[in-house]
Amino acid sequence: MFFVFQARTGHLVAIAMVSLAIMWALPRRWRLAALLCPLLVLAALNASSEKIHTRFSLLSQEVFAFANEGVINSSSGLRLNLWHRATQTIAEHPLAGSGVGSWEREFVRLEAARPRSFGRSASQPASGVLAMGVSNPVPWACCFFIAILGAAWRDSLAAQRDVRRSQQSVLIGIGVAAPFNCTLYDA
Repeated sequence: MFFVFQARTGHLVAIAMVSLAIMWALPRRWRLAALLCPLLVLAALNASSEKIHTRFSLLSQEVFAFANEGVINSSSGLRLNLWHRATQTIAEHPLAGSGVGSWEREFVRLEAARPRSFGRSASQPASGVLAMGVSNPVPWACCFFIAILGAAWRDSLAAQRDVRRSQQSVLIGIGVAAPFNCTLYDA
């Protein structure tokens, strides 16, 4: 995550990984309390890292600009627009999906009908979850994604502790990143 997603998604995955390491280092009786770790780690990093603080502040500004004025010429604005178009496509075809590989076609169609189009296509909707929902029937897409991660998690349970934790860390990283990036598609 530090080399592929060096921005906010990478930060979130890093926070999840640090939180997992803290949780696994604690005695079992304290592990439930470790659910607070991500919030504490985020607060500590936000307070101690100027880069992380700046990126999260910029995120807030960009989200408000998109919500209030439809501004899409920022990283967050573009991503929110992609998510919006993906949810529109899913709403149009919730039970059948739009078909494998249909994202670009659907995105261009929806953008062409809007005055604030930025005039280019997008290879994916910047969310692994939404990418699956656009192409496939939503219930099946969600079940398939969860089944893949669940099967890999189940397989990790047979491994030695360090290998198991490594595998589970990767799966949690994919799960944390999936709503914000097409991790399996991009990386």
